[in-house]
Amino acid sequence: MKKILSLIVASSIVTTASITAHAETRYNVSRLYGVDRYKTSVNISNNFSNGKIQNVIIASGKDFPDALTGSILSKKYTAPILLLNNTVNESTDSINYVINHLDKSGTIYILGGSGSISEDFVKYMKNLGYGNIIRLGGINRAETNKVIVQSIDIEKKTPIVITNGYDGFADALSISSIAAAKGYPIFITEKKALPNEIKNTISNIEPSEVYIVGGTGVVGAEIVRELKNLVPTLDDSKIIRVAGNDRYETSLNIAKYFKLNTDTAIIANGTNFPDALSGTALAAKLNAPIILTDGQDIENQKSFINTQNYSNIVLLGGLGSIDFPIEYSFKDPEKISQAEKDYINILLKSCDDMLNNTSLVSKSLSDFSYVLSAIENTMNENASEPAPSVEAVRDFFSDEFSNNYSNLANLGGAIGVTEDISNLQSPDGLESLKSEYIKAAQIEHNNMEKIYNDYSDCVSSIDSLIRNSKFSSIYPKGSAAYKKQIKDSMEHISKSIYNLAGSSQYLGSQKGKILQLKQRLEKAKQYMQ
Repeated sequence: MKKILSLIVASSIVTTASITAHAETRYNVSRLYGVDRYKTSVNISNNFSNGKIQNVIIASGKDFPDALTGSILSKKYTAPILLLNNTVNESTDSINYVINHLDKSGTIYILGGSGSISEDFVKYMKNLGYGNIIRLGGINRAETNKVIVQSIDIEKKTPIVITNGYDGFADALSISSIAAAKGYPIFITEKKALPNEIKNTISNIEPSEVYIVGGTGVVGAEIVRELKNLVPTLDDSKIIRVAGNDRYETSLNIAKYFKLNTDTAIIANGTNFPDALSGTALAAKLNAPIILTDGQDIENQKSFINTQNYSNIVLLGGLGSIDFPIEYSFKDPEKISQAEKDYINILLKSCDDMLNNTSLVSKSLSDFSYVLSAIENTMNENASEPAPSVEAVRDFFSDEFSNNYSNLANLGGAIGVTEDISNLQSPDGLESLKSEYIKAAQIEHNNMEKIYNDYSDCVSSIDSLIRNSKFSSIYPKGSAAYKKQIKDSMEHISKSIYNLAGSSQYLGSQKGKILQLKQRLEKAKQYMQ
């Protein structure tokens, strides 16, 4: 029985020997990012071209479907893809790029209908003197897809790409630059049925081959049957499915299967579409694959990359998209500045200090907890007879108690640690690491300071009780005045114990974040050796 040719490239293709042989491969690494998706798209476009251009593509930064199939358009017209926000006023960075780079005789291609890119933008650009503005959009994403493909003269028998454009974007992004490099139009589909809007276009092209991106969980077997009905000349051997167990393996398998002849690979986050969307134009221009990562783990991707002839790695997005250990895993340690190494080491030491301080406070509280519990129980048992309570409390106010108090008192100096880190000079691109530490450390410091104050109040209230017991020379032990004095002190102790218990529950609330940052810093440091 005939079966559709299906490609799920096993990771075993990259043999252990080849991984070992390339284990120390280093690359020229660049990161293109901005404070938000719009500035990131501008920075990517600046790397696409920093001179005058004749064409530019505009897409919405709020939604991805309209721009999913724009990579082939970018390749044909050598045009960067810029993202726009909801309004003209919110899109000044992208608009300024157009003003500074697009020739007045050039063309602005808008992907999507007025619901994606408003007519206000069109009017604004026309008022600036840009007369060639072409909107490629329809009433829905499928019609927009059709309009984009039909705007390009696709020759008959050209292979096409089918990918799900309704339940995600990752597969379409992974294939985008490869489709553009080869001139294959991308058609988006739902899982079980091809949109009616694109069927005639597919029939007219009569593709010699169809590449389905993704497993049957995203592009079902129903699509295959429809394709055969639309194009009777297609047999099973001409319908190739490229898939993986998840979006990252699918992305990697796409790169393995098509093997573009290039010296560059582009790495993008598989869950953050705007960075990758803007990067499709750059990838298409550089003839480079887009390889997706979750932003933290790059091992499988790196094993493949090390077997290729790449010399350049481009990371799309800031540390929130692709974490810094990934960047350092590709870099030559000799090209990492001393300032970066010092910065990582200082933050690493700060994390250790904070974790140690938190552990010290936690231990002191643990050692002290039974003392407080015993004091509180004794006071409750002797509530009607204050004198025995005072004597019991005095017994618990021992050298051990004083030592525990001393440990916490010494933490006063630790509260100023964040001030030192605040003044630490951050290398370009690593500013967020300092901010990340300071935010977590400040919360932890505030927690410790509150504990320290409540702890001190406990000591003070116990001290006060013992001092008040000496008033018996003034107030006889059985007198109402003496009892009131002792009762007030005992109530203060109970309140301070309650406050300390309340503040203690927040200790370590940031420990996980600081520990995670420490682990990331350690991982980056090992690549600096």
